[in-house]
Amino acid sequence: MIIALRKPFTIALIGVFAALFLLLSFNIPPAQAAPEVCNPGEIPTYDSNGAINGCGDQAALGLKRDGSLTEVVGRIINIVLGFLGLIALILFIVGGFQWMTSGGNEEKTGGAKKLMVSAVIGLAIILGAAVISNFAFRAIGKSLGNSTATGAL
Repeated sequence: MIIALRKPFTIALIGVFAALFLLLSFNIPPAQAAPEVCNPGEIPTYDSNGAINGCGDQAALGLKRDGSLTEVVGRIINIVLGFLGLIALILFIVGGFQWMTSGGNEEKTGGAKKLMVSAVIGLAIILGAAVISNFAFRAIGKSLGNSTATGAL
């Protein structure tokens, strides 16, 4: 396919993309009031327009950064299990797509069914691993003296 630069449509299309590129390349910050200074351990809270409302405690906002080793390892395990769940979901979707595009071919339909069943079994294993790891990390946290241990989440 040859693109001729003499055609009016091509010139207009290049012009539109150039204008969009120029408009989107400028970073114009919104007007804001003078920033408020927060105490150590606090973070600023913002409204929907990006203006600073005030300061809040990290733990109250759910942004607690410190934690025991069991909490950190539990979070890492939950992140890995989340990615594995995403892979299982993608495999399930691929199996459904293969089934829908098989055109009645028994081999393709059978392969798609096997892929979907495998994805569902994998998802069940992943969910079971998440439940077991949360239970184990909650039990470890309570045995170490943390009476507020809530698992790896």
